Amino acid sequence: MAERDQTRTYSRKDSVVFLKTDEPFGGLSNMAGGYPIHVNGVRILTSEALYQVCRFPHLPDVQKLIIGQVSPMTAKMRSKPYRKDSRPDWDQVRVRIMRWSLRMKLANNWNTFSALLLKTGDRCGQVFGWVAGATEGCSASQSGVSWKASAEERFHFAP
Repeated sequence: MAERDQTRTYSRKDSVVFLKTDEPFGGLSNMAGGYPIHVNGVRILTSEALYQVCRFPHLPDVQKLIIGQVSPMTAKMRSKPYRKDSRPDWDQVRVRIMRWSLRMKLANNWNTFSALLLKTGDRCGQVFGWVAGATEGCSASQSGVSWKASAEERFHFAP
């Protein structure tokens, strides 16, 4: 089976661009705090932590370690030593898990997160942190999740 190219090119002017979580659209980042998520009675502080714990459904102690972190970057870094033990299908499901994590962020923070998404206006495209110094036509990996925010459709997540 041929491997699908997972790199896409986006126009900067048609994209929502952010580098840091304190920028106007920084709340769209998985690294943004202030959007806690509750899953099965467990409070998870960021969508990044939720995404990382989904790597390890078979390692509850690792999940607890990740969930216990206050900083999303620390949560990500705590997962690093265990990445070799990621679920066997991680590469096949990680994009779907990213979409689900963002949907959970939206569902758990409807008023604030949907307001931020609506501020993106008619710009459809990839939500991703633009690489510092990038020029027009920068590529983003498939791990970014496409979305469209519009009054008619509300929020549509697309491949």
